[in-house]
Amino acid sequence: MTELLDRLGIDSQTDLARLAVFVAILILTWVGRRIAAYLLRRLIHVLARAIHLVGRRQIDVEAELVEAFTAPVKLLVTILGVRLSMFVFEFDAGMTRFIAGLFAVLLAYTFFWALYRLAGSLGAYFIHVAENTTSRLDETITRFSSQVIRVI
Repeated sequence: MTELLDRLGIDSQTDLARLAVFVAILILTWVGRRIAAYLLRRLIHVLARAIHLVGRRQIDVEAELVEAFTAPVKLLVTILGVRLSMFVFEFDAGMTRFIAGLFAVLLAYTFFWALYRLAGSLGAYFIHVAENTTSRLDETITRFSSQVIRVI
């Protein structure tokens, strides 16, 4: 990161310059969170419309999918922005390994959190579909599979 700062003409040797770059990256991360949330809403909307047109069935899960994925995507952008901003500072080898491990754990947490929220939304949708059918077995199997997916 110091080479990039030197190429941009920013003196990377002073703590004030590093702090300013750190804050600037965090501000860009905040903007990126908003852009990512907007793009996610648009992508889910377009996909829901395409599925509706192709499948000829009413799909009511668009709002649930947006709600399920917005928070994990914002957290993902935040994690990546903070990780990028940490490159401004120079740490020793032990601290660098610790930070890399910490961010790997945070990325894994975000991924599984998104899957958990997706399982909840899809489970609610399948339960709604099963309640509209006449078979009690379908409703029971759907509730059970939704619980299993959440546990996994």
